[in-house]
Amino acid sequence: MQLIDSHCHLDFDVLYEQLDDVLARASAAGVNEFLVPAVKVDNWQKVLDLASRYPTIYPALGFHPYFLADYQPEQIQILKKMLVAHPEVIAIGECGLDKMIDIPFTLQLDVLEQQLYLAKEMGLPVILHCRKAHNELIVLLKKVALPRGGVIHAFSGSESLAKTYVKLGFKIGVGGVITYPRANKTRNAIANLPLNCILLETDAPDMPIYQQNGQINEPVNIEVVLKVLAMIKNKTKVDVSSEIYCGFYELFFLK
Repeated sequence: MQLIDSHCHLDFDVLYEQLDDVLARASAAGVNEFLVPAVKVDNWQKVLDLASRYPTIYPALGFHPYFLADYQPEQIQILKKMLVAHPEVIAIGECGLDKMIDIPFTLQLDVLEQQLYLAKEMGLPVILHCRKAHNELIVLLKKVALPRGGVIHAFSGSESLAKTYVKLGFKIGVGGVITYPRANKTRNAIANLPLNCILLETDAPDMPIYQQNGQINEPVNIEVVLKVLAMIKNKTKVDVSSEIYCGFYELFFLK
């Protein structure tokens, strides 16, 4: 099987400090490719350096809503220059909207809209974080109309919400949430989506899988997410992983 962790933060210290071991554990489970989205200006270069050291680590650069307290308007042009200088960057992100944090929502909307238009200009997909702001996000995505779409990271919503994003050209990022037996809403949503609309992710080191609360999450756990997804879909792990692998390359590498 060929497995990709489509969203993990290998640049975060808790993983970075033991990176060779983290990658070895992942490889032993068949997880050999990784998309690492940067979350703020300060870690863009670290993510780029990771990608230059490891050819199966793919970088994305963006402004996460958590880290906008010190955002300056000129930084969007810095991002554009970085994207031009580094064609190995395969997406803009992690970016998005979050109503559960103290960052002013108007600022979040403004910075996200700028990133979406930059993605449209550069012909890149986007990696989106969203909490309690799906209505606003959908309005913005319809306004910008991204030709390459992207992925809705850490999806935990309803079937109708998932299908709305799929119609807008987005894939649904599925991670540890489906490993929890009580996650019926999300499991039902995923059960009714085509596999070519789904990506596997861990959000490592965060979002631990079932029965690992309090532990550091790692890309090796993609194997667990795949096992549960195959059960939900009533398909073999090989068939599921093959379709999702193709979907990843379709989104991020076919222009």
